[in-house]
Amino acid sequence: MIFFDASAVVKAYLTENGSDEVRATLLGLRGRLYLTPHVVLEVLSALAKKLRANQVNKRIYRAARTSFVNELASLHVLDVENVVFTAANHLVDHHRRVAVGAMDVLHVASALHLQNLWPDDRVIVASSDRAFLSLARAVGLPTFDPETESFNQLQARLG
Repeated sequence: MIFFDASAVVKAYLTENGSDEVRATLLGLRGRLYLTPHVVLEVLSALAKKLRANQVNKRIYRAARTSFVNELASLHVLDVENVVFTAANHLVDHHRRVAVGAMDVLHVASALHLQNLWPDDRVIVASSDRAFLSLARAVGLPTFDPETESFNQLQARLG
C-alpha cells in the first residue's frame, strides 16, 4: 500500500521533478493507493496556488484539477478518525525535534493507522517533503521519494 501526501500527488498532474515516477505509481499500483481528505484539500489548494502564482495557466490548472478529481474514484480516501488525531498529538510530543507542520503529522498518523488496519500489508509513504519523510522514517514507516527514487525501486520495496 502506498500512502500519498500532497507533494507527491501534485506531481502526477503537473510536470515537476519526480512526475514520471508518480505517474508510473498511479498506473502500476491501482487499488493500492491511499490518501486522506486532508491530502485532497492540500492538492486542490496547491494547484490553485500554482495558478495564482502564474506557475501554470488556466488551461493547465483546469486540466490538472479535473484529472485529479476524476481519479479520486480510483484512490482510497481514508476517513480520519479520532484515533488518528490522538496518534498525531502523540507524535508531536514524541518527535518535537522533527520540524514538520500539523498536516504532515496528521498524514503520518494516518499512514500509521492504515498500517494498523492491515498489518500484513506494508504501507510505504510517498512524498517529496524532506521533513515529512523524516518523521515517517522516525516512526518506522518505509518511504518513497519520487524525486530521488524510481518506480522500480518502489516496486522492489513492495516485494
